[in-house]
Amino acid sequence: MAGPKLDILKINSIIEETALFSTLGLQYNITKEFSIEGRVNHMMSKKSSSPIIYRNNMKYKLGTRFKF
Repeated sequence: MAGPKLDILKINSIIEETALFSTLGLQYNITKEFSIEGRVNHMMSKKSSSPIIYRNNMKYKLGTRFKF
């Protein structure tokens, strides 16, 4: 998977922060019900009233998913 990603932080129905990322990832389906995935997100822009700290403007994700 590859493409843009938008993170939105909403508190009490008010959008507090937004961040635009370019994302690149891979997902592998081991069975119909179980898969593993890894993603790297690079922050392209950020609109924030309070700073969110990302190490080197990057977010990493490694995880598993169960489908029911």
